[in-house]
Amino acid sequence: MLNFPRNEIQTELYREMHSALSCVKRKSYSEESLGNVFNVYLKLPHPRPLHMSRFHLEMMVKSYLAAEKSIFGLQFQYLTLIDEILECDMPISSAEFAAYLSYVSTARSTNRAEDRLYITLKLFRDLEDSGLKATDASVFNVLLIAAIRCHKLDVVSQILSEMKARGIDPDRFTFVNLIYFHGKLHNRDMVRQMVESAMKSNQVIDNVIIESIISAFVRCRDIHSAEQLLDFVEKQGIEHGWDLKRLKLMERRILASNFKQITENMQNDQSAEVKEVAVTVGPLETSYDPLLSYYAAKGDFDELVNLIDRLDRNNLSRRRAYNLLFKAFCIHGNRTNMNWTSERLETVYSTFVEYCETENILDRALSVWIVRAFAIVTLDLKRVVEVWDQLISIYTKDGTELKGISSKFEDTLLWSKSYVTTRTRFKPNYRRKTPQFSVIN
Repeated sequence: MLNFPRNEIQTELYREMHSALSCVKRKSYSEESLGNVFNVYLKLPHPRPLHMSRFHLEMMVKSYLAAEKSIFGLQFQYLTLIDEILECDMPISSAEFAAYLSYVSTARSTNRAEDRLYITLKLFRDLEDSGLKATDASVFNVLLIAAIRCHKLDVVSQILSEMKARGIDPDRFTFVNLIYFHGKLHNRDMVRQMVESAMKSNQVIDNVIIESIISAFVRCRDIHSAEQLLDFVEKQGIEHGWDLKRLKLMERRILASNFKQITENMQNDQSAEVKEVAVTVGPLETSYDPLLSYYAAKGDFDELVNLIDRLDRNNLSRRRAYNLLFKAFCIHGNRTNMNWTSERLETVYSTFVEYCETENILDRALSVWIVRAFAIVTLDLKRVVEVWDQLISIYTKDGTELKGISSKFEDTLLWSKSYVTTRTRFKPNYRRKTPQFSVIN
């Protein structure tokens, strides 16, 4: 129950808070739904956390834990909430401690990753000095991610040393971060060593770990090993009857939530049989991203088509594949490379249009790359305008409003006219324009 005396206005706030919180999960913890909750929270008298029921406060905090940490509006809201909870001398859990640091480490108060790292480390020390203690790996995982973003090998070593000194064992996400880190350093031996350490510590080897290994192998240019691991994932999916489209979002979350419990049981009693759930490994769309990115950047058209066929066999969406395929036409088209011709572009585009009839995957980013690809490869402004008009009709055929892509569309058309007219060479910024290609850097 609420801690302040109930009157007509406050009872209405209680109902409004309950109504707003009940919509959050149904709307997948979106910025809008959490914003509605926070607006109701701001109506409460100070100190706000003490004027909420325990149930509503816990539900509100857990909702922010499940949300995307990089959204600026949610960063401000969650940091405000936790600051006010701490001001009331109320305890926060280890997960809330970790989320607090995670929101700070991704906050856009500064654009430099190194600055965000040291702000996060200082906050970590300040919170520990105030009495909060990191008791499991989740808090240190946040610090690891912040250090890995700016390639601070010395900070990564210090964090791991402190975990060891406190007797905190790494969990599966610690190993995922370390595999990713050594992949960025192109250190294949350390990647394999991290995989062996994860298996020896009885970590559950699921899709998250396997996909991090595939990505690391690609970064280390060990394409053969990455292909072998992807083959293994596909075979496991066939063996267990894996079908992503039949798994509802809630079923996937339940499956993921059991991994931690399974790991704990295996670590506590290595001879015990775990019976909670059969951990299934199978192909996801993200399983193919590293290899799709590699072959797109390399300009290997045949391998890209082969991967798309494998996506189809596993009943997975082609969305990411088409995105990277049209980006590849922007990079390799209209050059000496004979694999990226206008005839092939037309063929790929026609299959894309047919695919959109069954699953409309067109979004703003994809439409921009398609228009640019036609401008670069064909140098035919009339054809570019025809494609532009057709993409608009595809985008709006379900009643979707055009305002979400109109400005970007118009800018792209103007750019295409300029490109075709002047025939200037287009060199996309690899870091900003083609982030998935960074896997080969």
